[in-house]
Amino acid sequence: MKRIYILIFFFFICCLQSYAQYWEKVTNIPSPYNNGYYLDLWVLPSDHNYVWACGFDGFIIRSTDNGTTWQGSTLPSPAYHIESIQFLNKQVGYTSGVEGIFKSTDGGATWFDITPSNDEDYWGSYFLNVNYGVLLGGGCDGLQRFYKTTNGGISWSLYVQTVPNTGLTDPILYPSGLGYAVSSGRIWKTIDSGTTWQLFANCGSEIWQEEISIMGNSIVVPTSGIMCEGQGNAGGMRFSTDMGTTWREFKTGYPMFGAVLVSETEAWACGYNRNVYYTSDAGNTWQLRNCGIENVNLDDITFTNPSDGWVVGQGVYRLKPAKITADRDTIDFGKICSNEIKLDSFQVQNQSLIPADLTVQKTLDFDNAFSIVKPAYQSQILSCSTSIIVVKFSPTKQGKFQAKLLIDAQSSDGVTHFSKEIILIGETVKSTIKPERDTIVLNTAQCGDIFTTNLKWYADSLGESLSGYNSLTPANKHILLKTELPLSISPSGTTTQFQIQLLDTGWSIGIFKFQYAPCNRDTNITIKAYGVSPIINSIDSLHFAIHCSGVIIDTIPIWNTGKAPLIISRISSTLHSGDFQIIGWTSNKQLPISIPVNNSDSLIIKYSYDKIGTDIFYITIDNNDKTLARGDKQTYSIKLICTVESEDISIKNPIIDFGKICLNARIDTLIPIKNIGNLQANLNILKNCSLPFYLQIQQLNLNPNESENIELIFSPTKKGEFFDTINIKTGDCKEISIYLKGIGIEGLLNTDPRFISDILMVNQPKNYSLKISNVGNIPLNIINYTFTPALTGFSVDLQPQLSQVIDSNQSITFNLQIIANQISAYKGSLCFEATGLCPTSICIPIDLTSLARSITVENAINFPSIYCSGELYDTLWIRNYGIAPDTVTQISISGDASFNIFQSPKLPAIIDGKDSVGVIIHFLPTIEGNFSAILHIETIQPLGQTFDIPINGSFYRTIISSNTTKLDFGIKEKCDDPITKQFTVYNIGMAEETLYAIDKQFADYFSIDKFDNLVIKGKDSLTINITFYPEIAEKAGAYSGEIIWATTLCPDTLKLEFAAQIIEPHLSYSKFDIDYLNVWKDDIKYDTIIVTNNSTVARNIQIIKDPDNSDFQIFAFSNNSVIDFPILIQPQSSIELIVSFNANAIGEFNDYFIIEESSVCEDTITFHLQANVPLEQYYSNVFIEKYQAHWGDTLTFYIELSDDLPRVTAQNISTTVEFDTYLFYPIEVSVRGENLISYYPINYEYSYGKLDAFIDSSKAFSLLNNKGKLIAIKGIALYSSPSITPLKISDFQVTTSKELYLTKEDGNLLVLDVCIPIGRQRIIINNTIPYIELVSQVVDAGVLELKCFNLPDGIQMYIYNTYGEKVKNETLPKGTNLVSIDVGDLVSGVYFISFNNTELGNFKFIVIK
Repeated sequence: MKRIYILIFFFFICCLQSYAQYWEKVTNIPSPYNNGYYLDLWVLPSDHNYVWACGFDGFIIRSTDNGTTWQGSTLPSPAYHIESIQFLNKQVGYTSGVEGIFKSTDGGATWFDITPSNDEDYWGSYFLNVNYGVLLGGGCDGLQRFYKTTNGGISWSLYVQTVPNTGLTDPILYPSGLGYAVSSGRIWKTIDSGTTWQLFANCGSEIWQEEISIMGNSIVVPTSGIMCEGQGNAGGMRFSTDMGTTWREFKTGYPMFGAVLVSETEAWACGYNRNVYYTSDAGNTWQLRNCGIENVNLDDITFTNPSDGWVVGQGVYRLKPAKITADRDTIDFGKICSNEIKLDSFQVQNQSLIPADLTVQKTLDFDNAFSIVKPAYQSQILSCSTSIIVVKFSPTKQGKFQAKLLIDAQSSDGVTHFSKEIILIGETVKSTIKPERDTIVLNTAQCGDIFTTNLKWYADSLGESLSGYNSLTPANKHILLKTELPLSISPSGTTTQFQIQLLDTGWSIGIFKFQYAPCNRDTNITIKAYGVSPIINSIDSLHFAIHCSGVIIDTIPIWNTGKAPLIISRISSTLHSGDFQIIGWTSNKQLPISIPVNNSDSLIIKYSYDKIGTDIFYITIDNNDKTLARGDKQTYSIKLICTVESEDISIKNPIIDFGKICLNARIDTLIPIKNIGNLQANLNILKNCSLPFYLQIQQLNLNPNESENIELIFSPTKKGEFFDTINIKTGDCKEISIYLKGIGIEGLLNTDPRFISDILMVNQPKNYSLKISNVGNIPLNIINYTFTPALTGFSVDLQPQLSQVIDSNQSITFNLQIIANQISAYKGSLCFEATGLCPTSICIPIDLTSLARSITVENAINFPSIYCSGELYDTLWIRNYGIAPDTVTQISISGDASFNIFQSPKLPAIIDGKDSVGVIIHFLPTIEGNFSAILHIETIQPLGQTFDIPINGSFYRTIISSNTTKLDFGIKEKCDDPITKQFTVYNIGMAEETLYAIDKQFADYFSIDKFDNLVIKGKDSLTINITFYPEIAEKAGAYSGEIIWATTLCPDTLKLEFAAQIIEPHLSYSKFDIDYLNVWKDDIKYDTIIVTNNSTVARNIQIIKDPDNSDFQIFAFSNNSVIDFPILIQPQSSIELIVSFNANAIGEFNDYFIIEESSVCEDTITFHLQANVPLEQYYSNVFIEKYQAHWGDTLTFYIELSDDLPRVTAQNISTTVEFDTYLFYPIEVSVRGENLISYYPINYEYSYGKLDAFIDSSKAFSLLNNKGKLIAIKGIALYSSPSITPLKISDFQVTTSKELYLTKEDGNLLVLDVCIPIGRQRIIINNTIPYIELVSQVVDAGVLELKCFNLPDGIQMYIYNTYGEKVKNETLPKGTNLVSIDVGDLVSGVYFISFNNTELGNFKFIVIK
């Protein structure tokens, strides 16, 4: 796979490097390249910021910032398997693999193919410069192909060797002409820059060697597989220190593909199954160094210096400085009881290629409540491993406890160091919960009823609770705890409630085990109740049988087998079909009745039922049997079953409606009947029907479920409704009735008038009103009319047109118009034909005579339309086409007042034959619209003529208006989107109008979608869109325009003006640069930027780039309140931007942030930030002076501080002072208060001359701000020799965020007037006195161990539980022994030990399972 390395640029100060590092996966490679499998990696020697990698799928990735960011590209087809990549500078590079070689001239962004031929058996390449290089291929087939180019791949020359079974991989060239190449089990050499090649060295068996690295005389190559081409799951590394003469081989068991030398004795190698190996002794030994590598295969490894390494394969990894971390800051054990034990743990992880030494120690545990279970004080964390620290909390007294674990870890080479304090917190409580009693007895409990009983619990203090419970009688579901747990118990008492509902008579017991919290204790509560109740018993069901119908009387016995009188309070029944009655009791008692224990009574019932079939219902007896063991019997049910036997004839519809039948017609129908009873039916007619109904039936016998049809006939002879009834006897039990109904119908018409006789004028229409009535009882449809004989000389029109429907007793009036076409006469009949249920017809006699008169006029006067204004005249001519004179007797107008007769002949007016006269009509409209009138003309009677001539005219105009005369587009910014406003023109006249523009004055920043030849229909409107384009306006200012239109029909003009204003708003800022100057570490400094809006529009501000350093923070203030971004600043207002700097680290800091301000247009403003945090270190000394005191005196000595430390604040302070336990006994430790005068006591722990004190944050915070006496230790000077003791400050730890360095200076105490011989006396224990020690108070393995010293015969040991019950008795052996007592049968809890010899004392221990 690989190119060949010779790392001649590595020079080292020493030959052995430490590698307190680990491999970190590169995770910022973009998709899809983040899932690539990479086979080679190249770092540009001249600039390590430039990194490339190649692999499968033709993937190439590159970074120009030392791996901070990555980009990817893909080689052109057919590239897939790419094994080698090399760049000669930042732009020109080559990559090669199985499918050929490719070149890039743009840093790897794009590639093009420069492969010599179409062969697909290439591998690695190497270039001396951008033009000169070699490419290798083949070999396992016995042909080794060495290609060379001198012009950057434009052309190639080929040199071939024929060594069997050795496949070429990668070459390397030197400017001197020397070069090397690697193949399966072989090394090749060239002395003419790749023109010719010869075998140089034999590495061993001919297995795949994919990479070579040379430094000095050392060579390292990886091996893979067991064959020439690398097949097989084997591999390792070969190392030579004499330029290939001899080799050391190391086998990993997995194929290895990458290897690199970092010195002549140090090398790295990588391969499958996350294998990364390192040697520091020229390959004699190899160590696995794969910490951080996931479960992937690897293919190439390279180093730019001994601590900067890369490895690639299924992912990209980089060597990073080692990290040691702990996963917790605090372990809070919570609350437990004294003498209980609780374990917790945390992890310390060593992310490093080498082990780390771990030290765990406990401090400030004044009560010795905490202990480290594992590991030991000092241990080792293996490479890339985790150490689990287990801590035990086992307090022996009440109170709150706190301590610290000091974690100190350091890599074995001393490079990586980790230190951390883990706070340990715990609290002990005691259990004082007790119930007011442990047994509750209910001597009499009515079964079925729900009883509640309360139990009160007490505790000495708050904080204790009932945490849960278990029922020890789980089968008893009728005694329950109703109070929800957990439940806090108060000193004044807390109540729990139990619910009791007994199912049966007799005793019922419920036992509940309650658990206490926080202590793991429990107690049993017993609830006993005696159930009493009557028990009702009776029959389950009762059966009756009735023929046709009848009454049944029977009794139902009821027994009481319970333990109390049975009270029956009510008897009811469910829904039933018959008549059910309760008669009473055989004892003659009335409800409620009482039945004594072991007695009975009987209920008397009555039931009648007349329906065929079976009626099932229930009697419900309400009683006081509340037992539930056999179900709920308080409503005791008895099933009653009654069966009635009878025939039953079913007629689907006993009402037979024949409907409407025409007179003298007939209809037959069949009536199906069925016997649905359970007896045979014998049918006999009791009452038959009469005409127009007819029934004939024979004797019928129908078995149950048999059917038959009977025939009925209806034939009416007169109209009207008919009803009848048929009664039939069906057998012993039933009669049925059939109800008949039918209607006789008739169709019959009458006319009014009954005839028509008249004289008509020729050509003059005559109208006759003809009323036709339906006097029958059905609707009729008149469909046709005819004249008999046929009508000649006359024309006829009948309205409304036929057909027409006339309902019964309704009528319709027709208009019959007859016109005589000539002088003629007619005598005949007009006949109408009607259809319906019963069709019919009617005829009217007709007698007509016609005469001739010849006055004519125009059919109508139609004036043309008048537009805008005006008046019109028209003349109507009355013409006599006859021979004889005729006389006009009347001329008049009726209708709209816009018409009048302007001129007419004097009446009566005689018109000679073949002559005419004129009538002038004047049309003068005053409003718009369509107008009409009637000109009425009559001639002399009798047989005169009458004319009604329609007059029509119309008047239209236009009235133009608009919704506005000026459009104001308002105040806009140049960035505003175009704004469109609408101008609407209205035509409230009825005529259509066209507008055309006569004046137009506006520039390109206004546009109008239509402005010329605007057509507006009458009573309509037209909307014109006018758009203003702010971006076209050149600068801030006012912009306007106008347009004037004229009308074409009715003269008028219309003017529109439009205007807009452009503004350029900006915010003003009080400053653009902030320099905080010097800021002490952990201080926060603020500065203010005032942002003012002096414009006329509101402006938004938004931070679009925050400072890169999160120590700079920006927030906004307005009206003394913090407001969130984005912020809208109203015109003529301002806000404050508060910019803070939090000095979290030492150094100089420069940063900037960018604000975007916008209303419509957007601007960005950059603000520069600068701050300096100088190094803050503090030095001082804590010391104790020299003290003297007489023995027996009370003495106070002080731990003092030599310097004021005003900026040092402490989270806590712990100190340890050691002295001779025989010369001083402490009785109080106190700390100086804030007034620098008063001292306040603190907790301390003292044991055998060692005093530990811990000062929490409430007292330690400002303690170091002022020098002087910090801690006072008060005690008694004792009598002993030697009489002087050091007062040694063995520890003084300050938890602070500042860098504080304290030195310690010890003092001493001289006790005066001590007699040396007496002072040297000590107490000596008599080693023959019997005594016993507990090995441990906590038993978690089932065995209690005792150390027994000098015991006599007959010592008895007794073990008691917390209830005072003796649970174990043991005889202890004589003498001095380690005694083991089996306590595996004891449950978890606290136990007490006593002895028959009281001088041996008493002990307490805890069993934990």
